[in-house]
Amino acid sequence: MTDQQRVERRERNREHAKRSRIRKKFLLESLMEQPDFRLMLALQAAQQNFAVSDPSLPDNPIVYASRGFLTLTGYQMSQVVGRNCRFLQGPGTDPKMVDRIRTGVAAGEDTSVCLLNYKADGTPFWNQFFVAALRDADGTVVNYVGVQCEVN
Repeated sequence: MTDQQRVERRERNREHAKRSRIRKKFLLESLMEQPDFRLMLALQAAQQNFAVSDPSLPDNPIVYASRGFLTLTGYQMSQVVGRNCRFLQGPGTDPKMVDRIRTGVAAGEDTSVCLLNYKADGTPFWNQFFVAALRDADGTVVNYVGVQCEVN
């Protein structure tokens, strides 16, 4: 990859991150009008570790992460928004569990697995991961919410 290609790629990534931040603002505003937003408020109030992704964007990136998620994983909001949650996976993550998540998301089904993920500093942690589709009034999946509960 040439220096010019790196610069262009970096600029595209910055623009994508900027659009993701704008989408997050509109997402939160639109969610406030939806019944599923009550779920997010309840999760936030309970200090749950969760992230919301947007399947309408390429690679279904995270558009919002709770304080609990950031505390658990050790990442900053700016490091999380705009990325697919795969960044939490590492060498010990079971590919079969990842496939179960991928299959459930593709089918729009709620899925729960016990998964080994990795914190920002590389520390592995086990978590019970639950992902659910958030749908609009027409039944179209508009977001996914993933909840993590650390297990020892």
